[in-house]
Amino acid sequence: MVPIIAVYGVTKAAIKATSNNLVVRVLARLRKILTTKFHEMYMDNTSKLFYVCNDLDKRLDNVDSRISNDIEFMFNDFAEFFYGGVRETEGGFLPKFASYCTGIVLCFIKMPMMCGFFVLISSVLIFIPSLMSSVFLMRTQEKQQRVEAEFRSQHNRVKADSESIGFYGGEATEAKFLQEKWEYVRRNWKSFAARKTLMDFCNLATDNIAGVLALVVAIVVAEQYGVAQAMPALRCSKKVFENVTEMSQQFLDFAKASGNNARVMFLHKTFLEFQLRQETLQGRGDDFYNDYQLSNATCCGLRQPKIQKMPIGDLAPVTFGNDVIFKHADIWTPTGDRLLLQDVNLYLHKGQSCLIVGPSGIGKSSLLRVLGRLWPLFKSHPTGTFFLPNIFFKL
Repeated sequence: MVPIIAVYGVTKAAIKATSNNLVVRVLARLRKILTTKFHEMYMDNTSKLFYVCNDLDKRLDNVDSRISNDIEFMFNDFAEFFYGGVRETEGGFLPKFASYCTGIVLCFIKMPMMCGFFVLISSVLIFIPSLMSSVFLMRTQEKQQRVEAEFRSQHNRVKADSESIGFYGGEATEAKFLQEKWEYVRRNWKSFAARKTLMDFCNLATDNIAGVLALVVAIVVAEQYGVAQAMPALRCSKKVFENVTEMSQQFLDFAKASGNNARVMFLHKTFLEFQLRQETLQGRGDDFYNDYQLSNATCCGLRQPKIQKMPIGDLAPVTFGNDVIFKHADIWTPTGDRLLLQDVNLYLHKGQSCLIVGPSGIGKSSLLRVLGRLWPLFKSHPTGTFFLPNIFFKL
């Protein structure tokens, strides 16, 4: 008997270790596919999302963090929730659910049918509060990921601009910005702690109630069918309720994964909407939008998000040639809130040179940005939201 038990233990460990290795390899493959797709969209030479999302439009916070961190955390937390083996050797909702189903079947085999139904119904009922508390936690978890990323980004900006801050004496201003970002983190952390307390309470209550319910089942079986039947009923029902408790504890990973998933999906949605905008500028917007609407394709298990057409603005006609020609052009900021240069007329033939001089802030660099197609050239005062200049937090 001892050799059999030893062989069983080693075999079980080998199977679990192998399956964990397979899970990690699958995660690496999925992350490679999704990251490659985002890189292709991000570094596209036509839409230039790397410039648009970092310098012009601010509806996306921390694009770099979303691509480099959130994708990894999303896959890791989902895998840890469903199967386990990423951060912990044991764990996972699906293995515990399989054990739970096996335990329910054994309860119906080893116990009277009414006791089996009691175990089934009571186990579902005590599981519901933990499920609801995890859903309650998801939105706060998503917001926590967002404000933490913005806090890190503010510190990175201080690091990148440290020389300018020291030279111009901007320490007080930057300290104020850092403190504002930290205040968002602190306030949301308090909200997260309160909601996590509710989830912890549900999980602990489930654990305690499960033991009582298993004891009730054993007492009922003992009174109706004798003590000899009570011990198998106790072991069987206790195992079922233990599985319910363990499944409940996995939902913190699900809440974390859902928060990162929301950030990744918003990144994907925004990239696609800017692609649609670029296709519209080139006269192919309707075809791109219709093809996308008809497509039900997924990537790495993520559903395609619903996209909307962005405002384009009244853009000036642009033609390509060997000369640089501006005819009565007005140079607006990309957000459309300020006119920098009015009625610009410039003729430069191939091989000619031109020196643009003037005080700071009159639009010299802006003219070159329009020439390099980094900024849009509006025909008239743009209306609607072309680019979002700021990010607002609501806590």
